[in-house]
Amino acid sequence: MATCREVMTREPASSQPTNSLVRVAQVLKSHEVGAVPVLVAASRKLVGMTTDRDITINAVGSGRSCETGTVRDVMSSDVVTCREDEDIET
Repeated sequence: MATCREVMTREPASSQPTNSLVRVAQVLKSHEVGAVPVLVAASRKLVGMTTDRDITINAVGSGRSCETGTVRDVMSSDVVTCREDEDIET
């Protein structure tokens, strides 16, 4: 069986909860990804994930401004994590 280490991205692009939705959309575009982890800057603690769909459905679809809206407004905070040595099926 494969471990999480074998399929993970070591240094993924990320965002901060206080970043604007425009900024996180730019990160998604420049890295050609559909999702990024949301980290607290000082501690690099994972607090959520945000996706291009989060921006579309939770912000644009609700009439929220992408200029003033923040990642915190649309991110998922109930993320599941794994350790590097865990089996990917776990």
